[in-house]
Amino acid sequence: MSRSLYLNSKDAINPTTPHLANWIVPTLDLNQIVQYGVRVKSVTFNNARYTVHDGNNKITFTEFDGTANTDSYTITLTNQCYTGSQLATEIASKMTTASSADQTLTYSGSYDSQTKKITITLTDGLPNVFKFVAVANDAYRLAGFTDSDIANQTLAVSQTSDTMVDLAGTKYVDVLTRSLSTSNISSSTTSSILCRVPMTTDIGSVIYYINDDSSVLTLRNDNIEQIDVELRDDEGVLFVLDANHDLAINLEFTIKAS
Repeated sequence: MSRSLYLNSKDAINPTTPHLANWIVPTLDLNQIVQYGVRVKSVTFNNARYTVHDGNNKITFTEFDGTANTDSYTITLTNQCYTGSQLATEIASKMTTASSADQTLTYSGSYDSQTKKITITLTDGLPNVFKFVAVANDAYRLAGFTDSDIANQTLAVSQTSDTMVDLAGTKYVDVLTRSLSTSNISSSTTSSILCRVPMTTDIGSVIYYINDDSSVLTLRNDNIEQIDVELRDDEGVLFVLDANHDLAINLEFTIKAS
């Protein structure tokens, strides 16, 4: 026996945040004596994720004037898709604007099309120097700076990324739930992964994913009153959809083989 349930974020309790959809569900008439499983038959949402988004759009840096004054700033990049040269220019522009709060320092950004690396330079020169500082949703990884590089970075007039710029974007999106299962827990959240959707479409396209995997997750219990679903990218960050983009999911509840 199996039961299918089609859910759309328009009908959710929180329709303004479809990436965190939560529904009150009707009675599914599941036999409590039998163990049931759940799987995703299909899921549909819009690939509305920019390369730079709310989960990775900040950069923190520290300036030192060579004597005793140290200033730290956190900049927020504009959410959109970038080329390497555009990203370098955006970082330098936002750093210049932030720095003007205390000093009149100017930054420039360049992108090497051969090495695929970004260089940010303080054009005023010595004695002023700067370095980047790691924060949770930092964009320095997109610019090719690694965690170890940031941790060991020293104050300098110029900083060049140690690896290539990574603007490939999200490679996959996990569809997760907290209410349906306690198995298959995601390493980055406390939710269970219902399915993993590869991101193979262009930004702005509708993703319609058919799940060919017949395996099921064991239901937490058979008394289901609410169902929650969330979308997270390949770094465990919420894959945010705005209110104009819907999430639709087709769930199948079936008797779990012993």
